[in-house]
Amino acid sequence: MGRRRVKVPVLLQDSMVECGAAALAMILCSHGHHITVPEIRDRIGAGRDGANAAALVNAAKGFGMTVSAYRAEPYALDQLPLPALLHWELNHYVVLEGIDDRQATIVDPAKGRRRLTREEFDRSFSGVVLAMSPGPSFRRRARPRWQVLRFLTQFVPRRPLLIASVLGVSLLLTGLGLLPALVTRYILDRVVPAESLGVMHLLGLGIVALAAGQALTGLVRNHLLLQLRNRIDRSLMTSFLRHLFRLPYPYFQLRNSGDILTRVSSSMMVREVITSHTLSLVLDGGMGILYIALLFQIAPSIALVVLVAALGQIGVTVLFARRVSEASRQEIGAMTAAQGQLVEALSGIETLKAAGAERMAMERWEDLYEKQLETALRKGTLSNMMDGLLDLIRFGAPLALLWTGAWLVIDERMTLGTLIAANTLAGMALSPIGTLSQVYHALQSAGVHVRRLSDVLAERVEQPVPRPKAGTVHGAIRMESVRYRYQPGAVPAVDAVDLDVPAGSMTAVVGSSGSGKSTLARLLLGLYRPDEGRVLLDGVPIEGLDVESVRSRFGVVVQDNAVFSGNILDNIRVNRPDADIDEVVRAATTACLHADIERMPMGYLTPLGERGSGLSGGQRQRLGLARALVAQPKVLLMDEATSHLDTITEETIQRNLRALRCTRIVIAHRLSTVREADNIIVVEQGKIVEQGRHDELMAANGVYTGLVRGQQASVDRGAPMLDR
Repeated sequence: MGRRRVKVPVLLQDSMVECGAAALAMILCSHGHHITVPEIRDRIGAGRDGANAAALVNAAKGFGMTVSAYRAEPYALDQLPLPALLHWELNHYVVLEGIDDRQATIVDPAKGRRRLTREEFDRSFSGVVLAMSPGPSFRRRARPRWQVLRFLTQFVPRRPLLIASVLGVSLLLTGLGLLPALVTRYILDRVVPAESLGVMHLLGLGIVALAAGQALTGLVRNHLLLQLRNRIDRSLMTSFLRHLFRLPYPYFQLRNSGDILTRVSSSMMVREVITSHTLSLVLDGGMGILYIALLFQIAPSIALVVLVAALGQIGVTVLFARRVSEASRQEIGAMTAAQGQLVEALSGIETLKAAGAERMAMERWEDLYEKQLETALRKGTLSNMMDGLLDLIRFGAPLALLWTGAWLVIDERMTLGTLIAANTLAGMALSPIGTLSQVYHALQSAGVHVRRLSDVLAERVEQPVPRPKAGTVHGAIRMESVRYRYQPGAVPAVDAVDLDVPAGSMTAVVGSSGSGKSTLARLLLGLYRPDEGRVLLDGVPIEGLDVESVRSRFGVVVQDNAVFSGNILDNIRVNRPDADIDEVVRAATTACLHADIERMPMGYLTPLGERGSGLSGGQRQRLGLARALVAQPKVLLMDEATSHLDTITEETIQRNLRALRCTRIVIAHRLSTVREADNIIVVEQGKIVEQGRHDELMAANGVYTGLVRGQQASVDRGAPMLDR
């Protein structure tokens, strides 16, 4: 069987659930409809659980593709049109690019292009293939041109005077750089034959002035570049992070910390490209053209040699550009995976050490790091090959220039002064051309970083246009026929929920694990947007209000509260930095934390380690409660907020909270905390199956009664409830 191969552009997934979207995007691009992964993801609605085959088929048909789904054995794949979308290792999607008797080439959205033996391929192929080809309604879509440069220039500050000054001083520096060659030619062809010492003295003074002027101009240029770099730094980092923090909560749920951190690091690489390489592309390109044009005026033969050498450098750079770019993409992907594993391991170091699993975590990181080193070696090998060819041209060009010039001088077609001046100009022309090769290489590598940043900046922010701020809030909440799915076509996580929470009341939400309690809480906060129905705060739909102003009226306490670097005082008033010490003490007292703080050596100024090391689980929960209370919320939402507390402390906190005039919504597994609730909501499979007061629900002998009896049986068997 002959080898069959269809080249597919490599598009990498941003998270584990985007493999299907990335695979479909690659197939569409290979047929001429250029589209991004986020566009496909939004079309198919890849949520927490990714996209299934049916969603991919429907999306492909929406783009005018003819799709056939097969269950096939590996040996039959040579009969299908390529590229094809394959189900891989039972939980992943890849694109089949080519296959023959000995090997197969796939494009993996997680790793890039891979060549596998048939044994490796057959072992990983899950047996399901989606064959796609353009149908009658398929429409091509052009690839965006100059994407990298357009992205880079949007962060150049709108300071025309500064940019004009940089360009002007750079041109002046270029002009000053021409003078030594012209002065050399004049001295050798005119002054030396005439033995004019007086002119030599004047030229000596001029050379000193020229050197001083060039040094001063270079100093001014570097200072202006430093100012420009500083402004670009501010523009790029603040724009990127401001956009990142405005993204909706599900974006962060679908991505690991290592990937996000790597993208932030990418912004530093892009900044370097903007401030150094992009400017060099403009200045050095202009300098090279100017020097070659001048050479054609004074020594056309020398200029032709320089032009050939310049075209050789450019040709080598373009020849390796695509392969170096793909190697850079693979290196960044491997680095992201290794860094993500390291962040996860360090974040869960207590769990790893408690389980004696440090070695396993280290081995997982070593495997990923080994792959990172392999990709770095592959990229380095390509770069070395390219640099070797460029060095050959750089080494051979001066020799060719010397030979050509010497031949012209011997043939009396050029003077010695012209030869030296031409060689000087040739060196000055080849130097920026060589720099252009490096710049092009850097831009190719930066393109990978730019695409990673562009993927973030292309994400739709949570609130694209300003909305009216929430006014005076009383705390009445209502949900009307709310339905929410983590992805289209999935079983609703919250299904047709109607809920009324009067202002100042206490409402408890209970149910078994996975019943939808926490999803319900995130809908109340506006962290998730309902697929159907609406959530109202004091009768006003929250989707029409400014999200920040709405959430600032909520106090939220979760099971694992974040503890930030700093002292206890700073951590309590994170949400309200202007709170005075009396307000902080009142909040801590209500949360039963004040006495614990007073026993610490530095009281409220006690520094906290990373993630609150040094605090018990119960103390971290009470610190989170104090943080919520100091903001004086109108609605207090507690999601398993007292799960680490002993019964006595928990009852004291509940008694303190009853004295507050705010709406309380409590999500709890420990049902002893909800007996006093005005209304208890029982959730099963995303639906409200019962609601009422404790006594009413117990009398009904339904789901709630079963939960209470089951938990009581666990307590009777001796399960302790202590502050951990």
